[in-house]
Amino acid sequence: MKKEINIENIPAVLKNYEQWVLWKLEKRDKKLTKIPYQPNGKKAKSNDRSTWNTFENVLVKYKEEATPESDLCSVVTTLFAASILIIV
Repeated sequence: MKKEINIENIPAVLKNYEQWVLWKLEKRDKKLTKIPYQPNGKKAKSNDRSTWNTFENVLVKYKEEATPESDLCSVVTTLFAASILIIV
């Protein structure tokens, strides 16, 4: 389920933070939900900075592996202090 990402629309200030993950749609309790992933394929956690990465690393992985048939959906930043997810 590849989605085209317009990186020019992402503010540079957000790209500079090392708070990026990939996400996949997965079933949990019979419902689809967005699960964060690290570029290494392991699950990420929205409340664990050690599982986050740079925008560049996440974007490279997305471009390498996201296809219309894959379950990799997009990239996302976790703004820890505000506890917000911004989907791009």
